[in-house]
Amino acid sequence: MSISTIQTLITILSIYLFLRIYWIQASSASLINMMGIQKHHILNEVDFVNSIQIDRDTIIEALSYLNMVSKLYLNNSINFNMLKTFEGIMIKLLERDDVCLVYEKIFYEFRDVIKTAEPPYINLIYTVDILKRSNILLKKGFPCSLYALRVYPRLKKTAFHFNPGSSYKWQIASNIFLSKKSGVNF
Repeated sequence: MSISTIQTLITILSIYLFLRIYWIQASSASLINMMGIQKHHILNEVDFVNSIQIDRDTIIEALSYLNMVSKLYLNNSINFNMLKTFEGIMIKLLERDDVCLVYEKIFYEFRDVIKTAEPPYINLIYTVDILKRSNILLKKGFPCSLYALRVYPRLKKTAFHFNPGSSYKWQIASNIFLSKKSGVNF
């Protein structure tokens, strides 16, 4: 190897390390900012499990906050491991009957009255779908666990970004309350 080749390799390696450190710092800053604006009473998992009824405003605040977390994940601002810290509350929130009723009203308002191109809280719904499906793969064991942690979330995020058709997203969003009516979990 010549000296110029070694210098080139060292330069490429240093650029890679600089970008990697910058990426980690940006992700950490995003998570710290999210935790700074967090309202602890909204994201208390125990309250969502044990409470009989949650008021509409609390549901909307929780959906909005978790939708922001999901949007950061889908835009590669936080990684899959950081997202997993919110996993429990995301899944529990979307499985509650009162949340599904509130979301159904919001869904039809956005679709019929406001006529938006994408359904409300679609980032949260899509991210919960990724989490649930990757958890199924993780439970299967070793070969699937590597796929579930590395490849599957990246494929799903890419599919979400490059799917311009909004009918697919409206169908995913409607599965939240339609699955509750049919008795099947989303």
